[in-house]
Amino acid sequence: MRQSEYNEHLFRPVESDAMLAKYVLSAFAALPLLAANANAQDAPKPTPSATPTWSYDGENDNQERWGDLSVDFSLCLLGLNQSPINIAYTEVKDLPKIVPNYKLSPAHVQYKDNALIVTIDGQNKLKIGTQSYRLTHLAFHSPGDHFVLGQFFYAEIQFYHVDKKGNPLVLSTFVKVTSKPNETLDVILQHMPHKKAEIGKAYDIEIDPTGLLPEKRGYYSYKGSLTTPPCTENVEWRILKSPVELTELQLKSLARYLGRNGRMQQPVYNRTILESKD
Repeated sequence: MRQSEYNEHLFRPVESDAMLAKYVLSAFAALPLLAANANAQDAPKPTPSATPTWSYDGENDNQERWGDLSVDFSLCLLGLNQSPINIAYTEVKDLPKIVPNYKLSPAHVQYKDNALIVTIDGQNKLKIGTQSYRLTHLAFHSPGDHFVLGQFFYAEIQFYHVDKKGNPLVLSTFVKVTSKPNETLDVILQHMPHKKAEIGKAYDIEIDPTGLLPEKRGYYSYKGSLTTPPCTENVEWRILKSPVELTELQLKSLARYLGRNGRMQQPVYNRTILESKD
């Protein structure tokens, strides 16, 4: 596999503020390392009737137990095409270009499902080859869900789309610290709800989602799942190889707000990961 430009994009702890690294590096170290059968008698029993609450590192509803919380979440435990994954071995192909056709649109900022969610109104389209997809919402994760060559990223922004038949496709980008603020992200950060007091409350904004994408749009492609319950499979993933730029202050604000909401890596099994030539 080509390492492309990732070495220069991978985040490193900022020497002037070791706390930034502490916020995110602790994410995976702090996750409970539970054996498959440990404390099985304490695990919640599956329930088909109610949608249970879930967390990333709670005592009884952490991500090791998502599949036990409800029969609707069974793929989180039993699925063979789960996300996220570590992108380590790829097949380089001449893949169709990613062409976003986003525009300034009304949007709504919420904290729900353990993430910062920005719902996008209007007809914002993404074209990949002959396929067209409509953008529905953005989700922010810290640390990033996916790994590349075994390396983690401090944050990942996921653009959720559907085609005309409702089939999902997620376009995802990592982030890179620079000295230039990301103006689109600034608008979102200024309207983040208070997590505990305002779960589900929406704040209205107006943004052009293009501002959260890098200019270079070479990508990795694979088939996986949602990274949160119910862990639905048959989700198409397109992960950009270049990151979007933001400042250290913006990253710290995002990391403090989100806490730890990155899912642990899932087995690749026999899945093929494609990589575009650009």
